[in-house]
Amino acid sequence: MSGGHQQMQEAGLAAIVAGILCGLLSGGIAAWGAWYAVRTGVRDLEATERRRQKISCVINLYGLRYVLSPDPVQRDEDRTRFMFEIGRATALFADNQEVQKRLRDFYSAVQSGNQLKREVTARQQTGNPDPQDAGRLQAADANSTGLLVSVIKELSRGANFPVQSLSDSDVRNIFTIGLSNPAGFSTLIMNPQQPPGSVPPQRTR
Repeated sequence: MSGGHQQMQEAGLAAIVAGILCGLLSGGIAAWGAWYAVRTGVRDLEATERRRQKISCVINLYGLRYVLSPDPVQRDEDRTRFMFEIGRATALFADNQEVQKRLRDFYSAVQSGNQLKREVTARQQTGNPDPQDAGRLQAADANSTGLLVSVIKELSRGANFPVQSLSDSDVRNIFTIGLSNPAGFSTLIMNPQQPPGSVPPQRTR
């Protein structure tokens, strides 16, 4: 009797130990699963937010690209917004080497174009204009425009956004629109929040 009773005790103890181990194992697996789900969910949320920010940047740059056109009168708000968007593109696409290369090329072209404009202005002020200055300025503007088109398309490719499917001529179209009225006055792009009935100011060229 004592041997059978001891075996029953040992079997009961083994069952208790097995139950404890199973509980610990199940709890550990459940805890790990919850931690993994939270970590994956956070990672997915971060990736989604980063892509949303990238797409927002691409759309805004695409809409604001007109500020590089020499013809329209641009709002200060649009120029400021353009600088903000082109600046944050560097941070949003910091891990994209091709985007960074095209941004550097664009910055370099804009700086060269600004330097050329200063030189042309200085020659005009001193009364020594160069007949080739107009052609040089036109070429510099075309170069900056082409590089901006390249930047926008590469940004859209990095964000997996359909702007990349547009042709270069489609992206350039905004630069061919002259925003001037027949009387020769520059068209002022109004702020949508301007009070109704107010008279829009005009500036002559």
